[in-house]
Amino acid sequence: VQVDVSEQDGTKIVTVSGRVEQPGSRKLREALEMLVSGEKPKIAADLSQVNYLDSSALGVLVSTLKSAKSRGGDLRLSGLRDMVMDVFRITRLSSIFQIYPTLSDALNGFKEETSLPSG
Repeated sequence: VQVDVSEQDGTKIVTVSGRVEQPGSRKLREALEMLVSGEKPKIAADLSQVNYLDSSALGVLVSTLKSAKSRGGDLRLSGLRDMVMDVFRITRLSSIFQIYPTLSDALNGFKEETSLPSG
């Protein structure tokens, strides 16, 4: 499992590739925990290079989403391959995550929210 972290316009980007299963999900958890520690964390995960996720990886994503939301932020997923998307549908996780076709769509989603007038 390869996990790369970068940043664009205030949004943290996690690019994951390979099969995400134990012990690779530990690597993913460590990367995401660092990103979610700040105030209002905005995290976009690019999963376009992931061909398999096991239950431990799903658990990492769900706990990161909860952490981010509890701090006023969000974790958004992008680029899910059909097989990975099926896992999200079957587990009904597709209803709790915002899932975008591409990373740039996910990043634009964050941008649009920040440019909306508040109140």
